[in-house]
Amino acid sequence: MIQCLELRKEPPLDTTILDIPVEIKGTVRNTWMIPREGRCEITLMIQIDAKQHRFQALLMRTHRAWLTGKKDNCDYALEVAPWTPLPPEPVRLLSMEQLRVVFGSDGMRKRVIALFGYLPEQVIPRTTITIVGAGLGDPLKGHV
Repeated sequence: MIQCLELRKEPPLDTTILDIPVEIKGTVRNTWMIPREGRCEITLMIQIDAKQHRFQALLMRTHRAWLTGKKDNCDYALEVAPWTPLPPEPVRLLSMEQLRVVFGSDGMRKRVIALFGYLPEQVIPRTTITIVGAGLGDPLKGHV
């Protein structure tokens, strides 16, 4: 998450923004896992709605009393970014059979060639190639 935001890892929490320690948390649900050291601290909370392909960002001083119960209460949060569409992800355009090939075990070169072959008119961003090469380190450095 820190790398996506181009922030440096800085103790005592995840990073420092304007000299203020900030915890960064993300979720694809409606609940938040705030570690003990992040409680009562400023937290940048990024929520992803995968079904509607969107995200929002909130800023909140997380307190366990506000983050308990069946659904987290973000009434105390400040909206940093309202629900916003996620950038297009070409992998979402592939059929199940194409996904099996692109995420198969035939090696990175064949996987990327298949991806570009299935989507000839589509711009394929670096992040998509990174997704296809997940678990291979940086797939754009000597693996393709």
